[in-house]
Amino acid sequence: MIYPATQHYHAAMRSYTEHAKSGPLTTSIMRWFMDTYLDGLAPADPATEIIFPGKRIPLRGFPRSLLVTAEKDPLRDDGKRLAIALQRADVTVQHEHFSQEAHGFPCSEGPTPGHERFMSLTKGLVEAISEQ
Repeated sequence: MIYPATQHYHAAMRSYTEHAKSGPLTTSIMRWFMDTYLDGLAPADPATEIIFPGKRIPLRGFPRSLLVTAEKDPLRDDGKRLAIALQRADVTVQHEHFSQEAHGFPCSEGPTPGHERFMSLTKGLVEAISEQ
């Protein structure tokens, strides 16, 4: 999972304020995506459980995951919360936080050190899964 959106933006995550305008994905764009995706469905509606993995109870049985978060991203806290919840549910999760990167860094910034690290991590995960 790359900087997952697992809860509605009403979940009061600090990163939505801290990085409202600090990268390619702004808070206002994320709100537009979320509102468009929900198409009038209220965030508290039980049907959103399938849309928002952060509301999914229980998480046990979730597949082995690589979860990537970027510091300069409105979705940073959302991904960090999911990583903690997965760990508490005994799910094998490798959470990798990129402290110098913004949303979109693996595919939009070219061959930066963050991009290279990301590619190495994903290659390692694919190889590990392929060996099973």
